[in-house]
Amino acid sequence: MKPYAIAILACSASKLDRAAPARDLYTGQLFRLSLQLADFCAERIVILSAKHGVVEADRVLEPYDEKLPSEKYVDRHRRAQW
Repeated sequence: MKPYAIAILACSASKLDRAAPARDLYTGQLFRLSLQLADFCAERIVILSAKHGVVEADRVLEPYDEKLPSEKYVDRHRRAQW
């Protein structure tokens, strides 16, 4: 049993140029490192996508050119609620 029930990761600006599961689509170094840690210690992984909101890590997404807005903490918290 892993110590955490869920890990929520932020997407990265760098992506593959083709459709892929969200866990594979994002190629940023911080995302990749966060995913390794999440795989090790969380039962479930979801990703906060700038375009799609909160998605399961295995959901196939097309690449897109949007970034998470620079928001105040309260606004980010509100966006992340699902």
